[in-house]
Amino acid sequence: MIYLVHYLDSQGQLTNVRVDADSRDEARLLSRIPERRIEMVREDIVGRISLALTPPGPPSNSQAVFMQTLSSSLSTGKTVKSALLSLVAEAKWLKYDEDKLDQCEELADYFRLFRFDKNAILLAQTATKTGKYVEVLQQASRYLLDQEKIKSEVSAELKMGITYIIIGTLFFLLVPLFIGASLEGIKTGSAAMFKPNAVTNALIAWGNMISAYWFVPVFVIPVVIWYRVILWQLIRGLPFLRVIHQKIKLSRSVRFVGSYRLLNDVGIVDSGAILSILQASSGEDAEVYKRMYAQLATSETLGATFDLQSWPVAVKETMSVFGEVDEAEKVKILRALEETLHMEHLHVSRTLSKTLARIGFVLMVSCVLAAIIGFYLPIVGGASGGRF
Repeated sequence: MIYLVHYLDSQGQLTNVRVDADSRDEARLLSRIPERRIEMVREDIVGRISLALTPPGPPSNSQAVFMQTLSSSLSTGKTVKSALLSLVAEAKWLKYDEDKLDQCEELADYFRLFRFDKNAILLAQTATKTGKYVEVLQQASRYLLDQEKIKSEVSAELKMGITYIIIGTLFFLLVPLFIGASLEGIKTGSAAMFKPNAVTNALIAWGNMISAYWFVPVFVIPVVIWYRVILWQLIRGLPFLRVIHQKIKLSRSVRFVGSYRLLNDVGIVDSGAILSILQASSGEDAEVYKRMYAQLATSETLGATFDLQSWPVAVKETMSVFGEVDEAEKVKILRALEETLHMEHLHVSRTLSKTLARIGFVLMVSCVLAAIIGFYLPIVGGASGGRF
């Protein structure tokens, strides 16, 4: 749910901030606003709809270049506002409400207006507190570039498989739909010249079923989306879905290790880091981080909050001893874990891509063979007087 937290700002004026939370109490917690300054918390229906319709922010590469350039500008002694306004005037790719530009006070306010990465916004807040704008912006820039590189490599592996499965599914639905109607017309109108077989009858039946029950997905899909979490928990252990579940865990782990390493470098402790990552997450990832944060609130160590249902073995084993080493070792461990997860993520993505490609290819070939056996051969057999 989206909540509006109304509070008094540093100038004593009533303002508000949107927070994604499960309850009003959780919204108060996630807002990070002192309780004494909060006036009211209410559900924001309009904000929830507008958030769903809000276009994504700028590309990660563009954000990284912007922050690196800003870092260089700040290193010359410019103030945050003057450096930002100079860059904004040149960055034509930035889309924002110009009326709100003058209302921005801190670096994080500008990043929110530009719809930058949530972790970058968090680091901007850290930079304001510590005054280390140059160092933090450089770290945020490297983080975004690393994440974009990982994302592009993994997506490249999956593109072929996704393309094949989409084309195969279209073949599986559209070929029987159009050929089935034609076959039924030929069967009833030219019985003497047409010798149907079992494949012909199957194509006709499948085509009729698609035509008669096309509306069923309209009702089923919303139900599946609504109960997707429960359904996924029930079916994710099936053979093929197990690979997808492993990829989801690896994707989550790659994002977590990258974000946690970034936050650890700027001195944010475990509970603060998990809360920050939670605020930058959504969907199933957010639920996982909520459970972790709740466990940390009961004095559990960070390593104890990882379970094999949500995380790969490598993450659970590594993080279980993370609190027992010094800061220098932590940096090495996180770097090594990040590389391990990236390699495993690529391997699983390749496996998933090949499986999807095989399924899509089989669907396409099956539809083509069915069209030949069930449509072409009966026509040829009827015309020649043969029997099939």
